[in-house]
Formats: sequence, C-alpha cells, structure tokens
Amino acid sequence: MPVAAVAAPASVTAAKAMEPIKPALALPVLQTAAATPDQPENSGRAFDGEAAKRPAAEETPVPASETAAAAPVLFLPVKTFTLANGLQVVVHTDKTSPVVAVSVTYKVGSQNETQGLSGFAHLFEHLMAQGTKSLKPREISHLIESNGGVRNAYTMRSNTTYHSVVPKSALKTVLWAEAERMSTLNVDARSLALEKQVVLEEMRLRYINSAYAKARDAGMAETAFGKWENRHTTIGEAEDVRNARLEDVRAFYLAHYAPNNAVLSLAGDVSEDEARELAERFFGPLETRQVAPAPDLSEPRMTGETRRVVSDKFAKVPLLMTAWNAPARGTKDYWALTLLGEILGAGEDSPLYRALVKDAKIALSVNTNFPWWTGPFNPGGPDLFGLMASLKPGVSADAVLSLTDAVLSKMAAEGPTDSQLAAAKTTMELSWTKDLEQLIDRAKSLGSYAAMVGDPENLSRDFAQLMSITAADMKAALNEWIVGKGRAVVEARPAPELALAPDIATPPAPEQKPRPEGDPRPEIDAQRPASVPTLTRFTLRNGLKVVFSRDSRLPLLEARLSIPAGRTSERPGEDGLSAAVAELLLQGAEGKDARALSAGLAGLGWKLDVGRGLESLNIDAAGLSRNAASFFKELALVLSKPTFPEDEVSLWKENKVTEMKIQRSKPDFMASERMKAELFGAHPYGRPALTDEQISAITRAKTAAFARRALAANGAVLVLAGDAEPSALIAALESAFAGWTGDASTTEVPALPAQGEARLALVDRPGSKQANLTVSQTMELAPTDPDYLAFLVMNQILGGSATSRLFVNLRVEKGYTYGSYSRPQNLEKGMLWTALAEVRNEVAAPALAEMRKEIAGMRDGLVSEQTLGAVKRYLAGLFLLKLSSIDYQADSLAGYERNKQSAEREMASYLERLNALTPEDIRRVAQKYLDPSKMVTVVVGDEAALRPAL
Repeated sequence: MPVAAVAAPASVTAAKAMEPIKPALALPVLQTAAATPDQPENSGRAFDGEAAKRPAAEETPVPASETAAAAPVLFLPVKTFTLANGLQVVVHTDKTSPVVAVSVTYKVGSQNETQGLSGFAHLFEHLMAQGTKSLKPREISHLIESNGGVRNAYTMRSNTTYHSVVPKSALKTVLWAEAERMSTLNVDARSLALEKQVVLEEMRLRYINSAYAKARDAGMAETAFGKWENRHTTIGEAEDVRNARLEDVRAFYLAHYAPNNAVLSLAGDVSEDEARELAERFFGPLETRQVAPAPDLSEPRMTGETRRVVSDKFAKVPLLMTAWNAPARGTKDYWALTLLGEILGAGEDSPLYRALVKDAKIALSVNTNFPWWTGPFNPGGPDLFGLMASLKPGVSADAVLSLTDAVLSKMAAEGPTDSQLAAAKTTMELSWTKDLEQLIDRAKSLGSYAAMVGDPENLSRDFAQLMSITAADMKAALNEWIVGKGRAVVEARPAPELALAPDIATPPAPEQKPRPEGDPRPEIDAQRPASVPTLTRFTLRNGLKVVFSRDSRLPLLEARLSIPAGRTSERPGEDGLSAAVAELLLQGAEGKDARALSAGLAGLGWKLDVGRGLESLNIDAAGLSRNAASFFKELALVLSKPTFPEDEVSLWKENKVTEMKIQRSKPDFMASERMKAELFGAHPYGRPALTDEQISAITRAKTAAFARRALAANGAVLVLAGDAEPSALIAALESAFAGWTGDASTTEVPALPAQGEARLALVDRPGSKQANLTVSQTMELAPTDPDYLAFLVMNQILGGSATSRLFVNLRVEKGYTYGSYSRPQNLEKGMLWTALAEVRNEVAAPALAEMRKEIAGMRDGLVSEQTLGAVKRYLAGLFLLKLSSIDYQADSLAGYERNKQSAEREMASYLERLNALTPEDIRRVAQKYLDPSKMVTVVVGDEAALRPAL
C-alpha cells in the first residue's frame, strides 16, 4: 500500500519488504532491512562500513549550525597495488549498494598521435568495442548491458578511459572482457570501415554542424601552441580518419594498449582482497609490452598577443575567447588560478559578469575555463587559463578586452575580498565532493589520477593545498601568469554566407567475415540483495509536501523542488511569464539583489538551478549538508518575496531576444518547434517558442503577478536525499518555509488533440551537413497505467540504448549515424514518444526507411525470450544503479512524484513486475500504442540537398 503523507512532525515510514524473485533470469533481489533512528539502512556512514575511519566532525547530523571553523577535509579511502606486468590497480570500497564501477585508463590520448594519424586515439576508443579473440564486434556492449550494466568511454589529450557500472554479480565478466580488450583486440576491415563512418558522423554532429566548436578547440589550440601534438584536435582531421588502415590500427594498439601503460580502477562493492584476486586472475597472465615513448609537449610561454578570427556559419552572435599559459598542475599557482576562475566568472556576484553583462551590458554571458582541456584529476601537457564571452551584436572585441583587462588588473592589485575567497573555497569543496558522488565518477577520477598524477591517496593532500590558498597567493598567480602576460585571443564571428567544404562520399563497408568462437565467459555470481531506501514523508504547515531519503555517505544534500508553474500555467496574455519568473527568480528578493543572493549561495556551498518545463517550474539544488538550514531560508526568501527588479527585467528581455535567435539556429530546437506544431497545434502543449513581440510585452508587474499566483507552497513537492537527521530536517524546513504560503492555482489542460494522418515536414537549415530525423507520436498512456512498464521495456528494446534495434541497425550495421534512440516523455494528459537520429545528407532517406522498418518490426513480430531476458537484466541493473548515489536517489524519487506514482510501491514491486513480462506483452503494447499511420516525421537540414530524396 502507498504510504500516506502526514503532517509534520512525522516518523520514518519504511517500504514494505518484498518476496524474493525467482532467480531464473539472475535478476538482483531487493530486501528491506530494519533501520535504527541514527543509522538508517542506506546511510553507509563510512565508505567501507567502518564508521571509525570517518572523521568525527563529519558524523554530526545535518542540518545544524553553519559555524564551521575548521578547514574541510576530503576523505576517500583508497588502496593501490601493481601487478608483476605493470598494471596498476586502484580499489575504493563502498558496500552501500551491490554494484561496482570499473574504469580502465590508458595513458594515451591525442597528444600521442603522429602527423597523418590525427584523431587516432579517439578512433581507437570506438575500435575497442569491435571485438577480441572471444568477443564479436560490439558484443562487449551487449555483454555488459545484458548483465545489468552500463558502459561508455572518452578520449582526452592525455588519456583514454573505458568505464562501466555493473551489478556485483557481473564483475568477473566485465574484468574478463577488459582483459580481452587489453590483450587480444581483433579489428577487421568491416569494423574499421564502419567506425570510420561513425567517427566522421560524430565530427559532423559536434564540430562541422555545431556553432563555435571549431573556434573553441582548434582555433584556440592553433593560436596558443606551436607543436603539432598540442595544436590538433582530439577528433582529428577528416582526411586522416578516412585514410586510417588496418596496419595503423595494429601498430597503435601494440604501442599503447598494454598492462604497463594502464590503470584499472574499481569502486563499489569490492574489497581489496577481492580486487587482488580478480586482477591476478584476469590481468595477471597478460604480457608487458614495449610502450611508445611519450612525446615532448613542452611549449614556450606566449609573448604579446596573438589574435585569430574564425568564421562560423552557424553562429548567431560573436564568441570571444581569451587564454593565457597555465602553471603546472599541483603547483600553488595552479590552485590559486583554480579559485580565481571560481571568483571571476562563476555567478551574479563575479567581477567579470558584473562588469560585462550587468554594468556595461556588452556581453550576454561570460565564463572562465580552467583548465581549458583537462582537469585536476587528469592533467596532461600544456594547458590554458581562459575566459569566454558571448558578445552582443555590434560590440567590438577590443571593448570587451579593455574592460576585462581592467577587472583583472584590479584583482591583481587588490586581491579578492575575504568573503570572495571563502565563498570560492566553499564552492570548490562542493564541486570536489560532487565530482565523487557517483561510483563511476570515483572510479574514473581515481584511475585518471593514478595514471596522470600519482598516488590517489594524495587527493586529500591536493584538496588541502587548494583550501590553503590565500589572497596573496592569488595576487601572485595573477601577476605571474595573467596580467600583462602573453595571450591568445580567438573570436568566432557569424558568417552565414560561408560555404562549407563538400562531403566526400563514404564507401560501403565490406561484409562481415565469420569469426571463430573464443574462450568461454566467466561465471556470473549470485547477486547480493540491495536495500530499498526508507522514506520519510511529511507535509509542512504551509502545505508543502516533502519526501526524504537519508544517505550519509557524503556531507551532501540533494534537493528537487517541483511547482506546477510551467508553460501550461500561462493564461491568455501571459505568454512567456513562466519563463520570466524562472529565469529572473534569483535576480532579487526582499532585501537582497542578485549579487547578494549569488554570494550567499556560494558562501553556503550550494548550487541552485531554476528551470521551466512544459508543466512545472523545477528547482534542482545540491550543497553541503552542514549549511542546509541556511540554504532553505535563502530558497524560501526567493520563493516568497521575489522582487523582479525593473532593470533586471529590462536586461533579461533584451538578452532573451538574442538568445531565441541563437536557439532558432540549432537543429534540435528547430525540430522540436515543428514537431510541437504538427502534433499539438493550438493545444497548450503546442505553444511555440517566444517571439520578439511576446518578449517585448512582458513587464515587471505581469511577472510579479504571475509569480504571486503560481509560486504556491500548497501543491508543490520537495524531494530531499542525503546527509540529514529527519527530526532536525523537519524543524529546519518548518522554520525556513513558514513565510512561503499559497495554494496552487490550477489551469486545466485539455485532452490531447486527435492524431492526424502520418506526414513528413521538411525544415530548411541551409548549408547543414546533417539531417536531423525525428519520428513522433502522442498517446494516452500514463505512468500509473498497467501497460506503462511493458511500454518502457518495449521502448528499451527498440531504442533505449546502444544495444537497441535502432542503434544497432543505423550505427552498428550501417554506419549512418553517431546514435539513434527513442524516448518517451510523460505529460499530464498522456505521452509524447519520439525516435530520432542525425545522419549525413546522402543517407537521410534510407536511414528514415530503416527507422520506420524497426518501428513496424516491434508491432509485427515477437521478441525472443533471450532478448527480453537481456533487457530485463539491463533494466534491473539500472534500478540498482539508481539506488547507488545520492543524486540518483533524488532524481528517481522526484520522477516518481512528478508521475504521481507511489515511490514505495514502485520500488518494492518493480523487479517482480519486470520479471513477469512476456514477449506477448511487448508486442501487445507495441500494437496498441505505436501507430505508424499517425506518426509525424520532421526532417531538419539543407532542403536543397534533401528534398529530392525525401
């Protein structure tokens, strides 16, 4: 039975224990353990279950007094050892949830490439999924997903990392597969041809067809550096990718992919002894190889100013980038510039934002970028300290540079104020803690650190050095590296008339040759049961409903607030007011301007994002739990007493016009706008993006009136997850939100409009090198309907991941796209379902035909028991993953609340309901809800190139 909300104070209400599920599909089993008031079942006080190892100061229940005086400490227990073949292994134990994150970092990136083979490290990231002695091409994706895991990889200048998260039962399988990839990679001609097509498609998607990408990456590197290794981009040159040969692949593999050039990192439900045993079993037999020598990446410091202008076909406003040489990672100057970046351009109270955006009004936005390409956990080669500013039309780069120099010179002379420095340190404390919130992030960070920096136990030392930086240190770093020093200046200028180079036709990939069967897979272990979080539910006296999940592994609290004040809440004549409220909410509250609000949040170590959706205004926040009580007061202030200052409203309107101009140039936005018009018409769900006239009609008075009506406590839901004691939390919330009142003002949304006949709409984006394909349909299906879970499983089979039918067909088999997926979007009145892909123009028509074929196939045929079983295990693994970190818990609980589902009931029965689904259920929901005769197809691209085929 669902747990009823009660008035505060309330006791903890535990989810009902469930019956074990039959183990035929090796699905994980959940159990609910008894919880004590001071040690909830999922609290996991210390990462390895030994509370005594955790500093006592971090044991204090929160929220409490925010008078922390001692310097914060970063505590992440870790063990390291090295096998005889040189493989370094890093182990971090956290047994809170029965999952393990696996990361393998190779010390090879784009800086290790040679001329003529640019982009090879990134191409290799793709090729590492193309099979081994015992794995067929792309089988590793299926192997991990079918055992309940997720996987991905990334390439940087200094390293390439392959990572996954799996239920503990599949850990041996993943380690076996990674050892196979490290020792017996088997790339054939077809695999190379297909992955070259995919990488070239990714290049079109992220670089050629994307505004500012070339200027940000290649433009800056070529301006700041002299050596080819530092100047070329990670994705490489198209010609080099096209010309890659199998012999190049084999040579690169032998030169860089070896145990003595890698780090294996494990985080989660694994002990040091287990890690040693498994590492020796799977990686111990691998032989050491001669690794290619590291290149000399040293660069002289820049002198004077070097400028470059990059013409950008798809840019709508200029983007100005300025960068200086950066000090080596780990030095005092490095940590000083890290804090400087946070102070200079990270919020309303930052000096550069105030000077350029608010006072002079010559920029739309300004941000710092340090390091430019790397990070504190994975440095490599020379890097830059940079600034990026989006300029208003007609503003000169010189005007922005002059004002920027004045701000930097003042900071170098006077240094930051005590409050600025303290706020920056608190914000960095939150940032570093958040970076280690998820198991996969811990595994990746610890592995990269071990590969590129040194002993990961020194993370705490690095954090202490960052926290020890003084104002004098920052002044010294500014004068040593920034003020008056050599710099690179790159300006991306809109050039709609620019003609892009014509695409070179892609030759077809050869047929797949048979591969012999390899070694058998290792055993799948029994899965340790997990625990369903115990939820505390209560309703504040003002009517605000609260759902809380306690998890004290980290000194963090995650907050998700949903208020029914979205676009559909707007009445006639109120177009855009929900957006104005959301985007101006933090620009002032009684007694505080935007600068004071921003400084206050930063000083508390909290970050807050306000977003407006179709049906709700959503506030996502995360922060240091010791300061939660004060954060709640700040949040209540902006919700109950926002001021919407006249000058802020005027500036927002001016900038919003330019922002919408930028948005209308993006293919995904263009597709979404046309899709809404086709499916919803005059229905509130079909309201188009704001016009200049609608923006002009917005006033401060209208905005304030909408806020008074829509921002109501009674009707809103606040989800909290993290480090807090329930009774103290209730008291803090009652105190903070006592002044926020009001009842939700409902605006009735009509039923979904009738679906018309299938049709295709072509939206012209002249010069586009890709076609964005979208196939959409509405349906009357809600998360509370009995068919909902079956539909989600059907969608997973069709387009939910990299092993689904759309992806396998369009990318794996044909190389048409970087990715093709399908996704459901829940609405109050039903569901919007969409399938999408971005493809090169020459294959738009056949790609669209294949998408339609796969959709029809879900209706016409039965999925196999094997396929359905694999998807069940994958979704069961995702369910475990959602319980494994604080932010995942908050997001999941917020989703249940938005969907009007009982979180307790859904979590308790999910695996049982999932396991009960049959192939007949999957075909039935496909036939019932997917109707190709009603689907709308929207294609965004160069009409002249696409219309003949479409």
